[in-house]
Amino acid sequence: MIIFKEIPGYSRYEVSNKGQVRRKEDGSLLEGGLSSQGYPKVKLTNEDGDRKDENVHVLEARAFYGVVPGGYVTHLNGNKTDNRLGNLRYVVSDPVQAQRAFQRALRERRPRAVRHGDGL
Repeated sequence: MIIFKEIPGYSRYEVSNKGQVRRKEDGSLLEGGLSSQGYPKVKLTNEDGDRKDENVHVLEARAFYGVVPGGYVTHLNGNKTDNRLGNLRYVVSDPVQAQRAFQRALRERRPRAVRHGDGL
């Protein structure tokens, strides 16, 4: 089931739990592009009339989960274009540091080769 909610700061628009953004006035879906980081984005006009590019996953998290100051929205499966609500979560640490910690943990769990004196 697709559910739309108003986007905080952009009262003319709604975002769905599937990552679709539409105009409230006529219900038309917005077509966007990809940001330089590979995230789907759309151009919206806020209440002050300023136009701004916004990442869809961030808009969706704000609409459904609320705004988390200092928080980042991450994709649980690592796919930047999978904006289903169940695939998004807020994290409060720096995502670069979190990714480095994850990679470090993987390296530490990797089995290491052991050389025995008898050549086995």
